[in-house]
Amino acid sequence: ALANENQLNLLHYPVISISGMDDFNFMETAQYLFNEQSIPANLKIELTNDSHSWPDSSMLDNALGFLSFSCQKAEMDFRNDSQFNRFCRNQLARINSLKQQGDFLKATLVARNMALTKPFDIDTVFSFNYNSLKSNSNYVNQLSRLEKCIIYENSVRQPYIEAFRAKDTQWWEQEIKTNEEKIKTEKDSYTRDMYRRIKGFWGIVSYSLCKQAVNDHNVEGLNKILSVYKILEPENPDMIYFSAFTYFWNGNTETTVSTLKKALKAGFSDRSQLKKDFPESITSKF
Repeated sequence: ALANENQLNLLHYPVISISGMDDFNFMETAQYLFNEQSIPANLKIELTNDSHSWPDSSMLDNALGFLSFSCQKAEMDFRNDSQFNRFCRNQLARINSLKQQGDFLKATLVARNMALTKPFDIDTVFSFNYNSLKSNSNYVNQLSRLEKCIIYENSVRQPYIEAFRAKDTQWWEQEIKTNEEKIKTEKDSYTRDMYRRIKGFWGIVSYSLCKQAVNDHNVEGLNKILSVYKILEPENPDMIYFSAFTYFWNGNTETTVSTLKKALKAGFSDRSQLKKDFPESITSKF
């Protein structure tokens, strides 16, 4: 997740957003890709295909190196700093590698980060690359394809939220199946990532609506959302955890305990929340 523009403007140091292009949170970063003037001066953007996972060591190495050098004192002699020069060569190699792979969007963002940030801006090669990439037809085409996906994605989010309450399980089963097929068969990477983000969005809406139903002690509402959540993410530890409430409310202690154990085994880790939600007669069994 990325802080909003007002929050970023309050920070007096560089911020790097490392955003997975198929992650539902990508929308928070994507807004800055289509209007350069809207990007806060301290925000640097890196894109990955790691979804909601932690970035790999190479990406973190680049980000930490960038932050380390950009936060050094301005009076330092960077031109004669071997580590600094090696870092700059590595970033230039990244840009060239991304261009060779045909990933002009990522290459442009790396070049922008370097060209518009001290002390990297002392090397005009980054400015040259950035200006050259911005006008490259491949970059323009990729940005246009991405923008079309973002516009479509924004247009379906609210209808999907309403569908959680209005549509039955059979409708959702077909919708999820269709989306999975599109993820498998779609050849355009930007469109494929969009379908993955839509799936991730369904997951976070399922979680939010389940949590709301639990807070409201809404048995019918919880069961309706769970019927979709189970199809969408059958191994999700939060989904399994929420399932325990239907048994608990019905007084079925044995199944409540076994379901909570299953949730813990699947990866549910918020034991403090578990103790808030369930009595000691149940939590003492873990």
